[in-house]
Amino acid sequence: MIDKVFIAPKGDDLGGVLALATETGTHVELATFMQAQALDANELEAKRLNGALEGFRNQVSLHGPVYDLNPASLDPAVAKHSRKRYRQAAEAALAVQARYLVFHSQWSPIYHVATCYEAWLAATAEAYKDLVETLVQDTRLTLLIENFMDETPQVLNDLVNAIGSPHVRACLDVGHVNLFSRLSPIDWFDQLGNNVAYIHAHNNGGSQDDHGAFASGTIDMEGFLNHVSLSPYRTNLAVEVNDMQG
Repeated sequence: MIDKVFIAPKGDDLGGVLALATETGTHVELATFMQAQALDANELEAKRLNGALEGFRNQVSLHGPVYDLNPASLDPAVAKHSRKRYRQAAEAALAVQARYLVFHSQWSPIYHVATCYEAWLAATAEAYKDLVETLVQDTRLTLLIENFMDETPQVLNDLVNAIGSPHVRACLDVGHVNLFSRLSPIDWFDQLGNNVAYIHAHNNGGSQDDHGAFASGTIDMEGFLNHVSLSPYRTNLAVEVNDMQG
């Protein structure tokens, strides 16, 4: 079943997003801290967001950094920098009292080819465990691990299970499923089961990450959302589209 609905528009200004959320009674997901510049000024950006959020009574999610990061990199400098970025995002999320913070799994199919999946999984799980133990465990913040190039739900399930914390759950991105997986979004949702706490909902034609409106791609969004609504698994739905009017 769908618990809460978040709006995560890609193109609207912050004031417009908050006004729309207030008007529709929904929650918001903000992408501010996907960008390195915001992470480098996370305290100032968090202060700015807190000012804009003053009087906003609904929940806030943040999308964390995804570009060129790998907390399990074989290059120690890359791994250290990636963990720094994750920590900066978590600090910002706590500063604005965000309920959820989304990271990508950073899975790449090359890990299967290089036969290093188990080592990658262990190192990635350890990075999340460290973040939880040192910063998150006594808070209400939930870290979400989202699929991108993942071909099956195995990576998200393996990571969430290996971390073993109520502060870490899975985020199912149905648009990314349409791009990188032979399974349907319904198959993904059912296989993730109780591990999934959040869904990024948008559509595409199967070749570009368009973040299109629900009716503008090849995903049967109506069928998927009906399935989720009737499921016993409780999850949140974030409408992550470029144009909220589309």
